[in-house]
Amino acid sequence: KILKLNLRYLIMKRIFSLICLIILITSSIFAQNNKNEEKTNRISIGAIWYSDCIKTGGGAELGFTIFDKSILIRDYITLNGYGGKIAQLTNNFGEVSIGNKIQIGSSAFEKDGLKINLYGTLSGEIGFYSTRDKSFFNLPLTYDLKICGGVELLMNSYNSVYTEFGGGIQFIQSVLGFSNLSLGYRYYF
Repeated sequence: KILKLNLRYLIMKRIFSLICLIILITSSIFAQNNKNEEKTNRISIGAIWYSDCIKTGGGAELGFTIFDKSILIRDYITLNGYGGKIAQLTNNFGEVSIGNKIQIGSSAFEKDGLKINLYGTLSGEIGFYSTRDKSFFNLPLTYDLKICGGVELLMNSYNSVYTEFGGGIQFIQSVLGFSNLSLGYRYYF
């Protein structure tokens, strides 16, 4: 049984590495194609740390600017890994999920290369999870819906840090409400 778990871990690790490699290659291709375009039509890659009252984890995101005039609308594709404990499951669980996040906001402050964006997000995730009693790829899946408010500090035209705070519901054998905090870093191409 331990050999099966180690094999699954290695497979998931390789799949995650392959996805990260694809994201990096695609980002560089998009960056080369977008060099002559307007500076606001850019993509970003980022790293996320996430915590709520059910789980804690981290992940990666790939972001695209959809609209940038008086308001800023961006779309993010996320790949996340979590660990946590739910009283209804009576033991710990691990989760890997893929999600989509829509960000709507605007610039609140801009001076001497420093820019602060305020925004709201609506996101959803779907993922596999495992417990002592449930194998990783067996059904049911887990689903998350979140609404957050965020602040992004762009230190220059390429680097930013951000924080988001909000709440949502998770469907994992039952419906659970939670509040969450995210911290992250984004690099813009």
